[in-house]
Amino acid sequence: MTREEKRIELLQEFVSTLSVDGVDLEYHIDWDNTDVVEDFDDLTEMLVESGAFNIEVIYYGSAMEYLTKNDTSLTRSLGLAHEFGYTPDNINSELLASLIKSEDAREEWDEYSSEVDDFFYELEDKLDEYEEEEEE
Repeated sequence: MTREEKRIELLQEFVSTLSVDGVDLEYHIDWDNTDVVEDFDDLTEMLVESGAFNIEVIYYGSAMEYLTKNDTSLTRSLGLAHEFGYTPDNINSELLASLIKSEDAREEWDEYSSEVDDFFYELEDKLDEYEEEEEE
């Protein structure tokens, strides 16, 4: 196994330990281009570009349930809708729930910042150890 293959294997193992509600992190990572990922910001950029945090809530009932649990007053969702340029004539419960759920996923992902950076900080040492073991 090459160093790059080992790097991907370790990254896959690490990512499989992370969980963000509504997001399949492993699906949204471009495993063929992880060599350019060196920290939390790089990984976040890859996830954002792949649409990982664009979560769509479909069906009125599901949307209303999510809004009832997460934004009863609709203050947050209407604020996000305004930030993204939506007007009252082009919003509905599904859009508002999708905006909130997507924002919640981004915030949940952000909580992993230190853990992800620590992983990448230690990764090169692990790869060096792996190469030394392989040479023996």
